[in-house]
Amino acid sequence: MFYVMQKNLYAEENFTELVRQLEVQNLDFQIVNIIPFSHEIDPDINVENPIFVFGATAMGKIAKAKNWKPGYIDENINYVKLIDNYGQDTFNGNCVIVKFGDLVKTSKLPQWSRIFVRPVNDGKSFAGTTMTWLELFEWESRLYQLGYSENSQTTITADDYIVISEAKEIHSEYRFFVVDGKVITGSRYKLGNRVLYSNQVDQEVYDYAQKMVDVWAPNKAFALDICRANDRFYVLEINAINSAGFYHCDMGKLIHALEMTFS
Repeated sequence: MFYVMQKNLYAEENFTELVRQLEVQNLDFQIVNIIPFSHEIDPDINVENPIFVFGATAMGKIAKAKNWKPGYIDENINYVKLIDNYGQDTFNGNCVIVKFGDLVKTSKLPQWSRIFVRPVNDGKSFAGTTMTWLELFEWESRLYQLGYSENSQTTITADDYIVISEAKEIHSEYRFFVVDGKVITGSRYKLGNRVLYSNQVDQEVYDYAQKMVDVWAPNKAFALDICRANDRFYVLEINAINSAGFYHCDMGKLIHALEMTFS
């Protein structure tokens, strides 16, 4: 399989390790730049092999336009489907889902003192964050006045749906890469409020992640985030495997699994 990687997308340490593993496994790859304000890459890629991409959602649009397979895998990456399939194992399952532009018209919003807000879809229109209701309404009002013009912070529109839940304390957070129904590798990426990467993940966390994958796998390959809170584990979110941060996951195991599944 041929790998196309967007330049400077990941932290240097992890990006370098990905490149090293591709070289160790004797696999062809190309690092590319996305040409600004276009859906083109430099250099362009024209190969007959299956192509897998690592990059942002813009890279995904390019892969789909070129009909690369497996390309960029983001079907079913949707928070509503997450809740429907994982139920009470969803950390923010008790949430409100509303169209962003309808906030001011929505009645009976929960009176949470602090809230967590994220997009329903995995389009990266903005990063999930905590705030107050007042801050959320002020943000929506500013974007309304700007006509929802695209800027460096967000690409959200009035018609996009958002998830709003009560902000809750989390003990630790983990990322797992899943390929062909199996949890391949994982990394802790937060401990409390601190970003703290580690590939030392207890087996019980792996076991819970695999249990959830056995319940539902949105795609042949995806990223699954698990958290520990209130003395138990929950599903935090799912992401497209192509644009999920590597943290301290084992890149060798991931590339091998992708080769065994898609080549």
